[in-house]
Amino acid sequence: MAFWVDKTRLMVVGSQLLMKTTQNRPFRTSLVVDIENVTRSGMPSWHDAEIFHHRMTRLFGSLPDETFIASDPRNAFTSQRLAEKYHGGFRVRSGRNGADLAIIDYLDEVVERNRRFRKQRIGFVRIASGDGIFIPVIRRLHANNVHVTVISHLGTTHHGLYRVADRIILLDDSISRSIAA
Repeated sequence: MAFWVDKTRLMVVGSQLLMKTTQNRPFRTSLVVDIENVTRSGMPSWHDAEIFHHRMTRLFGSLPDETFIASDPRNAFTSQRLAEKYHGGFRVRSGRNGADLAIIDYLDEVVERNRRFRKQRIGFVRIASGDGIFIPVIRRLHANNVHVTVISHLGTTHHGLYRVADRIILLDDSISRSIAA
């Protein structure tokens, strides 16, 4: 089960969120994943990544336009496999908050690309992590009219994210157990 906390009104078509631009084109969507955070494991297995992929497919229906997976170097294989499944990219970064800092770098690139390339702009970002380190970058995304959904686990989402995210999806851990069984 997923719990939805919504602060915006967006048009929902099936399981896809759409918001029309002035040129009557839907915005593109980006999924950003901190694999260790979302699987709640310092060493996520490929099975953990499969469970996450299954959950995202059930929640959103289709693949996002862009996917970015970040992890610690010891989880590079799992990150690469998940990125291949989404036809996306991945980066590994070591050190304290390494994956989080790689995600922040990627999201800053999204902001810059949105400024330069209006026709291919990202309008929705889904951040699969509940870390508070993303609050400033979410504010930068909002300043560039990007809607942000945070996907995290119940009880591990930073309290500041509730104030800045447009939508928060709290994952119930009982789903992981039932899918894994």
